[in-house]
Amino acid sequence: MILQHVKERFSQSNTGNLLPLVLQGCELLSYGDPGRPLATDPILDDAMNSLVLFPLPDIPVISRLDLERSSTHRPGLVVLDATWKQARRMLTRVPVLRCLRFRRLPDNATPRWRLREPTCPGQVGTAESVAWALEALGFVEAARSVWDALDLVGHHVLRTRGRRSSSLARDQLAIDDIGRARL
Repeated sequence: MILQHVKERFSQSNTGNLLPLVLQGCELLSYGDPGRPLATDPILDDAMNSLVLFPLPDIPVISRLDLERSSTHRPGLVVLDATWKQARRMLTRVPVLRCLRFRRLPDNATPRWRLREPTCPGQVGTAESVAWALEALGFVEAARSVWDALDLVGHHVLRTRGRRSSSLARDQLAIDDIGRARL
């Protein structure tokens, strides 16, 4: 589940919009729409074993063990899609998030695409953080779908900015080949 700040919706460097296109069951919730309250029911779904992905101090790294805590609930991941400043504000202004367990990415999670400059080491974009988290949870095919889609978008964004694609990027894919990944 992507909790997207309203100012991210049309940002050229936003990657959160990509996730519902490539991950089956991925829901995008909008935060900060004037006159439209945030729908919190999906965040607190009793059938979900949800984790909030956010790098707070002293929280555990996301891992397969997080899935084993509750075999009767579907795994869920809540990711804030915003600038880091906006995301920190969202944590305090969306109290329902505090009802969930927080996890952070592994220390080796580094950005493959620099569509925005990180303000601190270890900060990665929304789609990259989801791909890293899916890999850590053991959903390798779903993570690969996100990486493939991100590579396609990354090539395009860098090309429109007049920059070359990173040497880490895979070959460009046809949009029809991205498909939908299953968790």
